Amino acid sequence: MNPPDSPNYAQARVLLVALYSEIDGVLAEADAVKDAATAAWRAGHHLTYRERVTHRDALREKLYELHRMVDNINARFPGIDPSRRTPHE
Repeated sequence: MNPPDSPNYAQARVLLVALYSEIDGVLAEADAVKDAATAAWRAGHHLTYRERVTHRDALREKLYELHRMVDNINARFPGIDPSRRTPHE
């Protein structure tokens, strides 16, 4: 097992910061896509709406994968990230 001050933990911390940054970006994009989908629906542009919904679904899948990666890092390196971030949901 790696001690918390090992280079492996340091590398995992850097990766977590990058993953959290990516999660924040995906969440912001998902909010924008949701707003665009709502506007398209209200304007009667149903094809555009469907495209936005498909994009939103892809972003959800990406977000799921990013959270899975964070969970895997936390499982592999116990104690690395106890209270740094709170769940987004």
